[in-house]
Amino acid sequence: MLILLIAAALAGEPTSDRADGITIETFNTGLAHGYVDLASARAPLIIDAIQRSDADVLCLQEVWTKRDRATLLNAVNAQFPHQVAPNIVVQRSDTAPSCKRSDLFGEGKFLHCMSKKCGDTSGDERTDCIIEKCNTVLNDLKNDKPGCAQALFAQVGRSTLGALMALISPFRGAKTFAYDGSSGLILLSKRPLQNVSTLDFTDISTLNRRQALVAELHGADGEPMRVYCMHLTANLDNQAPYPGPFDSWSAENMQQVSRLLDHAKQGPTQVVLTGDFNCSEPDSTNGIDAESPQSCAAIRNASFVDIQPSDGAARCTWCADNLINASENDSTNSTLDHIFVRGLAASDARRVYDTPVSVNTSKSPQTSTSLSDHFGFRATLVAPPPPAPEEVEPEAGSEAAPPVPAGEPE
Repeated sequence: MLILLIAAALAGEPTSDRADGITIETFNTGLAHGYVDLASARAPLIIDAIQRSDADVLCLQEVWTKRDRATLLNAVNAQFPHQVAPNIVVQRSDTAPSCKRSDLFGEGKFLHCMSKKCGDTSGDERTDCIIEKCNTVLNDLKNDKPGCAQALFAQVGRSTLGALMALISPFRGAKTFAYDGSSGLILLSKRPLQNVSTLDFTDISTLNRRQALVAELHGADGEPMRVYCMHLTANLDNQAPYPGPFDSWSAENMQQVSRLLDHAKQGPTQVVLTGDFNCSEPDSTNGIDAESPQSCAAIRNASFVDIQPSDGAARCTWCADNLINASENDSTNSTLDHIFVRGLAASDARRVYDTPVSVNTSKSPQTSTSLSDHFGFRATLVAPPPPAPEEVEPEAGSEAAPPVPAGEPE
């Protein structure tokens, strides 16, 4: 089921039916409390930025919590009266407890590592410390007790005590997806949406529930356009061992891409795939690093065009100069956030949501940071020009008519 928040048609409602096409934006907000720095401080600034957006359609990712989602949807309702967000459905492990005490307690176990090496940290800092200093312990747990490991990873954002009680409770299994099973997705539109549905990847998801929101609207030149808004599995090899049913985080991402492409085979001529794909093909000339590149290649090989900036400017959306990533000493420059199109062309495309902002924190009244750990991307999409007519070669033995001299009757 979907929550559809569609405002009544009112006189003066913004429709943004511009003759020059339809503008699509994608933005990973990074509102991952307990995982991405300064989520609470950045949230109101993200809402301000979205309220100022002149896009026709906006695909948001990582608005994980019910509170953040409700606050954002209410705040931008005037600008984006057509709103889609999937219901948050809690899913729990089949067994209780999800972890035995011996899985977590004792020398060389997770809680011992966390207490000994990260005991003086909290919040985002504690998450970073665990990832850095307890990775070997997590890997051992994944190999020995994959069900427990998956339940443990899904406790991202919870307090240590709350997470522990959920894991060892004998009465019910722990939640198997982080943030209560939220996919973190929101689709906003200034144009009416039709045939709204969800393409579900729950059965091929680990740690976070993965989905794609699907909707149709009048697109370029008034033709039907189908838009997919998604957030696919991230490659977390440098943060946590993969505990899921496939060979790796990247293999899981590829499974989701395959299901997406199967679904997108049918439908209108104009199709837009947008969101955080967590894939990036290497481009040494422009300093772009690889990230699950086979997934991006598969989409392009299915006749989709990966829209690039019109002015040749920076294309990375996960960037080393992002102030949140720089604070983590992350030197990666990759293109994780995309707008792939079929049956469309772009008249303009550029990176957005990349201007530094100032936030207030408990440690500093004015801290300069980025709006998210991702930058956004936008493109104005138009119908492609008609193909040039093919030149017809004269048949063998025939001669082309001689040109008529200027001024002489034909």
